[in-house]
Amino acid sequence: MSGGSSDIRRVVIVGGGLAGLEAALYLGTVLGDDVSITMISNRDRFVYRPFLTYLAFGLSPDRIEIDLEEFATQHGIRLHVGTVESVDPQRRIVEFNGHSLAYDALILATGARSVEEPIPGLRGGHTIWDRADMLRLRERLTEEVERASPERPTRVLFLVPPGNAWSGPVYELAVMTASWLAEQGVRAAFDLQLITAEHRHVEAMGEKVGERVADSLAFHGIHAQTGREAIRVEPGHVVFEEGTDAGFDILINGAVYAGAGPVEGLPVDEEGFYRTRMENRELQSIDRIYAVGDGSDFPVKQGFLALLQADAAAEHIAARILGRDPQFTFTATLFWLMDEFDQVLFARGERDMVSADVDNFAAGKLRRLETMGYLPRQQRLGNPLYSGLLWKGTDIGLSLIKNLESDR
Repeated sequence: MSGGSSDIRRVVIVGGGLAGLEAALYLGTVLGDDVSITMISNRDRFVYRPFLTYLAFGLSPDRIEIDLEEFATQHGIRLHVGTVESVDPQRRIVEFNGHSLAYDALILATGARSVEEPIPGLRGGHTIWDRADMLRLRERLTEEVERASPERPTRVLFLVPPGNAWSGPVYELAVMTASWLAEQGVRAAFDLQLITAEHRHVEAMGEKVGERVADSLAFHGIHAQTGREAIRVEPGHVVFEEGTDAGFDILINGAVYAGAGPVEGLPVDEEGFYRTRMENRELQSIDRIYAVGDGSDFPVKQGFLALLQADAAAEHIAARILGRDPQFTFTATLFWLMDEFDQVLFARGERDMVSADVDNFAAGKLRRLETMGYLPRQQRLGNPLYSGLLWKGTDIGLSLIKNLESDR
């Protein structure tokens, strides 16, 4: 690499989600006072979305939220709460809420938005998207438990619609629901079914993981089918491409995503996702603008991938400032923990997951939920969650869980 870009002093991050916070922490750790970091977020609180599923079973929302103003103050980040309307790559200006902000490098961590009706009629279900959806599901499940009757089982349909970019949360919510209903003593009063448009379960994770997930679904008595594309939803039933349908009393579906950030003058695909260079997440044909996380064109929208993308972009910026080669680039590596309440399925591997590491371990009362303190603890210390080290923190955390469980 040629000499450093000493003129990069102002980095602006658009988005206060997982990828945005990770990029900010990485830059602060590597560069310290050599860079000024400004974050623009359309909300004043960070929500750890991978744990949204727990809200349906009684978790308080404040357990998975962090005050962004407090976070920014702790880490010397300038925070603006507002919506970015446009980006001018030539002048290197971001426009938001009637204000202009100059940047030397820009990271678009805008996330994605949920398409309101990806197939006709699919707007009355419980979409795994935000806290309001999951709290509404909590109320409905509680009501159904109170009037549960094995003579007329409540039909719960978990649906992965065509175009869903990450089906993991649907599967986790399905097995969580089965375990939770068993704890309430009413499992026999519920008929649980999962239907996915994917050709195998959790298709992004590969065949080996799909087989283990199928075993988990069977263990929990969840009737599952793959390769069925829903084409519309009518009152009380979903109609599929082959002309058949499936009835439901409660419909729970995965989200279909679209881009959520400014697009004028920027390279985007037909869904509004930013087109990027794979290795460093820099926009195609535009210098010094990067897109990371769900708002980028990487086809799988998943939290761990968002972290890796953020680290790769931040490292590329840091390398330009320091005048060295990047120490790592973005590698599409998947990591997933599926909490079943009575056990946890753990999977990780490269993008094709051919050599995936898949395991189940008993979670007991500890569960994945009790590891959530790791996130805010890391943010308060100012250490990036992964920072290109990929598995170091993950391995330590999993070893700790297993050791604690073995002592019980």
